[in-house]
Amino acid sequence: MDSALAGLVDNCTRTVVSARCWPTPAPYDGQSRGQWAAHVARLREQQNAAALEAVRLLDNGEPRAEVGTVRYQDIPVGDAVITARVYTPFGHRTCPAIAVLHGGGWWMGGGATGFHINDGLCRALCAHLGAVVLNVDYRLAPEHPYPAPLNDVYQTLNWIAGNADALRVDSGRLAVLGISSGGNLAAAAALMARDRGGPPLRAQLLITPALDATASSPSIRQEPATLAEKQMVRQLYTYGQSDLRHPYLSPLHAPNLEGLPPAAVIVGTFDPLRDDGRSYAVRLRAAGVAATLREYPMTHTIALPEVRARWRQELIDTAAGLL
Repeated sequence: MDSALAGLVDNCTRTVVSARCWPTPAPYDGQSRGQWAAHVARLREQQNAAALEAVRLLDNGEPRAEVGTVRYQDIPVGDAVITARVYTPFGHRTCPAIAVLHGGGWWMGGGATGFHINDGLCRALCAHLGAVVLNVDYRLAPEHPYPAPLNDVYQTLNWIAGNADALRVDSGRLAVLGISSGGNLAAAAALMARDRGGPPLRAQLLITPALDATASSPSIRQEPATLAEKQMVRQLYTYGQSDLRHPYLSPLHAPNLEGLPPAAVIVGTFDPLRDDGRSYAVRLRAAGVAATLREYPMTHTIALPEVRARWRQELIDTAAGLL
C-alpha cells in the first residue's frame, strides 16, 4: 500500500474507530425491546455520523453530475413500506433501471446517510447511462434481520418491473448494484430472481461484495481483528440462522450459479473481502455466466480520488455494455 493511500486510510479509520461500538442482535435479559431498539438507534446514529465524516474526507469536493429530477418514492414490501431516492435522467425516453443497495454491514448506512453517501454514484449512473436509478433504503438489522432486507430488495425489483410504465423504464433492462453488504444482497437477490422466475435481470454489479457469511475466505482469515469485526456484524444480520452457507446468505456457496445475469465485480487489492469477489467471478464463469472482475489498489471502502474515479468510470462502461 503506497503512502498516500495509507495516510488516507489512517485518517478515515481514526474517524470511524472513535465511534465504533456494536449493538447486540437481540435484547439482553431484563432489557425491553423498546429499550434495545433505542440503544441500537443511538449506536447507528454514531456510526452513521462517523461514516459521513469519512466520506467528507474521501469526496474532496467531487463534482456531482446533473440529472433531470431527484425525488422520493414509497415502495410497499409486504406489510411494510420502504423508501427509495429516485434519479431520473433528462429527456423522455424509456430507460434502463438500476436498483442501488448501500453498504454498512446490514445494520447502518441507511436513511439520510445512505442517500448522501451514494448520491455521487447514483448521479453518475443516471447521467452517463441514461438510467433511472433507485437508491433503496431497505430495512436494517438487527431490528430486521435476514431475510427481511433481502425480501425488501427482491420486492423492490418486482415493484420496479411492475411499475415500468410509470417509471418510464424498460423492464427488460433492469440491473441491481450493491456495495459491500449491499453486494451480498444484490447477489442474493439475483439468485432469488432466478429461482422464482423473475423479474429478469440484465446485470448484477457488485462492488467490494461480502459474499460469504461463513467468513472463510483466505484473505479475511489473514486478519484476525477484521475477522472478529465481520463476525460481529454478520451476527446482527444472521441472528437465529443456523445454515450460514445458504445461498441467500452466502451467494459464494450457492451450489448452482447457472442462469444468473452477467456480473461486474470490483475488488480492492487491500480489502480483506477481496477473495469473496475473486472466487465468485471465477465460479460464475465456470457456470457459463459472463463475469468481469476488476481489481484496484484500494481497501474495502477507501480509495484515492483518482482510483475511485477510474473504477466508477470502468463500472459505468461495463454497465453500458450490459444495459
